Amino acid sequence: MLLNDVVLGKTVKLKVSDPTLNQPPNGYNSVIGEPGGDLNYDESIVYQNDAIRPMFLIIYQG
Repeated sequence: MLLNDVVLGKTVKLKVSDPTLNQPPNGYNSVIGEPGGDLNYDESIVYQNDAIRPMFLIIYQG
């Protein structure tokens, strides 16, 4: 499992899903989904791979 750090930049908060989004609205870097409306969980959506920074690799042994 990877534990990542995510750089969100300027965010816009939404409480309803919008499956048509393929980029953040103008003037924003990312979208935060908050529970309410039709969302059940907190979400953070970034649209650039450079915004994701792997921090740790966690290996489980069974």
